[in-house]
Amino acid sequence: MNKIQEGIEQGKQKLQIAQEIAQLKKGMQVQMQISQRLMK
Repeated sequence: MNKIQEGIEQGKQKLQIAQEIAQLKKGMQVQMQISQRLMK
């Protein structure tokens, strides 16, 4: 593999990780909202 291909692969992996983190954060926010509503 040449450097360009390696860079593209690394970029794809980073993007995937970033998207997964964003989804986890969204899920956590939803859970927080639900628990806050239940506590009221």
